[in-house]
Amino acid sequence: IVGVQSYTRHRDPTIWTRPDSFDPARWDEPTKAMKDNFYAFGGGSRICIGMHFAQLELRYALAHFYRTFSGGVKPAFVEGFTEEDMVPMSYFLCPPRGKRCFVAPRK
Repeated sequence: IVGVQSYTRHRDPTIWTRPDSFDPARWDEPTKAMKDNFYAFGGGSRICIGMHFAQLELRYALAHFYRTFSGGVKPAFVEGFTEEDMVPMSYFLCPPRGKRCFVAPRK
């Protein structure tokens, strides 16, 4: 099996500015390198057939998330989380070792 390890590719500092930071604004004016190296759904003739449906579902999920929670996601070390909890168990699918995420309910 040949595959591109997207976790590493999506964190390449030669392509992405501050790759480990959550920065949706980076897509306001994406570079050609950014577009060419975004592999969330694969690429070419084997691209995910559910890509458009998944993107639509993500929009609805994000809208629901921001209506429900204020302040978004807290850092991993808050509320008993440790940095070790966020170390990926596998670098292909990248689930965090702690298998959890802390969100603050809207006040």
